[in-house]
Amino acid sequence: MQVVSGVTIEGESFELDGKHFIDCTLLNCILEYSGGEVVLERTHIRGCRHVFYGKAKLTLHYLQGVGLMPYKPAEWGEFSEQVQ
Repeated sequence: MQVVSGVTIEGESFELDGKHFIDCTLLNCILEYSGGEVVLERTHIRGCRHVFYGKAKLTLHYLQGVGLMPYKPAEWGEFSEQVQ
């Protein structure tokens, strides 16, 4: 797993899978996630767009289908909180 520590990343597009973020800030990025391992430790995410692929996308569709998650992404809630 790639460790990314103590950096601010702004305006980039990248895959989250296989990364361990420690004390980072992600600003206005496109965060791509396909269901692999990712660790967000004391990391702030602000103004980012989340894009789901592969198994992650299938999981979201399942949760929506069984009523455990709203269908519209705008109803999922705000994703800009600090992750502990």
